[in-house]
Amino acid sequence: MRFAVAAVAAVALAGSGTTAAAAERGERVVLREEVREAYADFVASERGQLIEQQIKMASPSFYLADVARGIDETSADPADYWYVRIGLHDDGMSLAPQATLYANLQRLKKAGAIEDVNSALVANLGHTENVSTAEAISWMDEILARAGSSDPVDVQPASGWWDVTTYAGGSIAEAPNGTVTSSTDTGSRTLTVTLDGEPFTVTHYWGYYAENPNSPAQKISIYVPENVREDSPTYFRTNNSGWTQNPFRGTLVDGGVYETGNLTYNTTQGPNVYAELLDRGMILVSYGARSRADAPVDGVYQGHSPATMTDTKAALRFLAHNQVYGSLPGDPERVIITGMSGGGALTAVVAASGNSSDYHASLAEIGALGLTERDGGYVDDPLTGDDVFATFSSAPMIEQDIASEAHEWMYYPTRQKVADGEYADAAGITNGRNNPDRLAEWQLLASAVLSQDDGYPAYLESLGLKPKDIQRTMLDMVATSLERLLNEGVTYRPELFDVATIENRAEAEEALKTYLRYAMNNPVPGFEELPLDWFKVAGKAGKFKVVITPNQWETVNEYMYWSAQFVKNPPATDQDGLVSNLGGAPGYSESSLYGGPDEPYNHVSAVAWALDVNNWPALGLTPSTNPDSAARQAENAAIATSLFEITR
Repeated sequence: MRFAVAAVAAVALAGSGTTAAAAERGERVVLREEVREAYADFVASERGQLIEQQIKMASPSFYLADVARGIDETSADPADYWYVRIGLHDDGMSLAPQATLYANLQRLKKAGAIEDVNSALVANLGHTENVSTAEAISWMDEILARAGSSDPVDVQPASGWWDVTTYAGGSIAEAPNGTVTSSTDTGSRTLTVTLDGEPFTVTHYWGYYAENPNSPAQKISIYVPENVREDSPTYFRTNNSGWTQNPFRGTLVDGGVYETGNLTYNTTQGPNVYAELLDRGMILVSYGARSRADAPVDGVYQGHSPATMTDTKAALRFLAHNQVYGSLPGDPERVIITGMSGGGALTAVVAASGNSSDYHASLAEIGALGLTERDGGYVDDPLTGDDVFATFSSAPMIEQDIASEAHEWMYYPTRQKVADGEYADAAGITNGRNNPDRLAEWQLLASAVLSQDDGYPAYLESLGLKPKDIQRTMLDMVATSLERLLNEGVTYRPELFDVATIENRAEAEEALKTYLRYAMNNPVPGFEELPLDWFKVAGKAGKFKVVITPNQWETVNEYMYWSAQFVKNPPATDQDGLVSNLGGAPGYSESSLYGGPDEPYNHVSAVAWALDVNNWPALGLTPSTNPDSAARQAENAAIATSLFEITR
């Protein structure tokens, strides 16, 4: 069972001034026994089994770990090349899931299951498109040159509803932000743009990518430049934001002006990127998909996992089918899928699970191409699958099922220090979202339970990974980020210091401390009160080595807690119906990735499940009905603390 049932046991506490720390050393905070039993019953239910499969199909690490260990039974084919970037000060995620992804990819490379992985933290950036676009495009050129063109398979041409080269006319209307406000079912048009001062034409095809679509979002745009080749690669752009939406969007603008050589630091899309793609003769794809925030249709929530992944895979199959059996140019074996944040997570899942049979039933349901039903199962056309050549993923919001446990595994010790008043007199660093008064009593209790060893560490063990190795991986990723800053100037804030002026280790250490006192883009008053002696610099100018020893694990975590200036409250990503939402109304949370067709959301951790006031009647608790929202929240908060107990 890979469900996040881990958060039902106990964690040892040091003392503090709250109920959680009213326990003395040797005592533990646990969810009450009847809560644990009720949640265990849910996990064992038919609905619980559904949620478990939904979790797997939205998580790249399950597929990557199983392929790396040779135990995958779904024929998953991960992408050959991976380019992953995340900000060192990511305020939207803890670093732990990213380290897990990197460790799995390293195992795959060692096993010869993928060609290469290029993963790094970016200095001085939080949760944003934290990539050097010039570096990313250069990487793309390099891997395409290294791989060359694939060998085309000679097949009998076919035709059908999917053949975009037969699409003609039609109409499409786009808002200034690119959102398509209306379009015919199919269509094509010729766009005339200016590329580097010269007229340039692009053929734009659009239409549904599934034969039996169940959402108006399930459309695709394919942009074919005039300089396209039979072996042109494809840049496949996801439009996902926070897992909440993946709209059918326009990309290239008729009459638009595009100039090469103007790549900015911090974007994976936009005119400057599109100019480079057009110049290279690459096909550009943009598409829409069902997403978790979609309103129910006739009472059915269609956006739960695996809907977004299924739709993305169907769009990939549509593209491949047109290139293999139709007249659309381009190499179906050279597709690079890209996205940021929720889109970064989506690209990672799709790139990890290429052609996995887990998705066949959901693909067949919408009439995706390349599948034939036979003997109660499906035969997959090997020429038109949903595997991809490479993925270009920025700040991926991955492992949402275990992210709350990962968050507290990293940050609970610092939360406890805050609760103990250790930073009560520190000027500046305790302002804003990390104010020590921000966490309610029940939240510190929740943090204590979520942080335990049978939460995130147990999850790692289920993947064949060891927590100590992931800790080391995380420290190495931080060290490498600082080395790139010193030796290559890879940072979003180059004005902080000029690497060319650093002559020795002492100067390098002082330069890094200057940088580390910035939280994302702003200097933090009082940051000098935090210890910044958790690293050492060795080597010489241009070849500096940053050393972080394993015993600095908690100190680095503490630094990252403060430097982000925003650590999500516990539970971090499984919040629907919590006390903090004033009475159980579903709010913004990744919980809505999961659930039955008649449910807006479903929890994936025992702590979040217990804190949902909608579950309280089954536990013998009566939620507050106070009409005053502040009073109702306070009353429910008091009730929430009764879900926990201190034991020996």
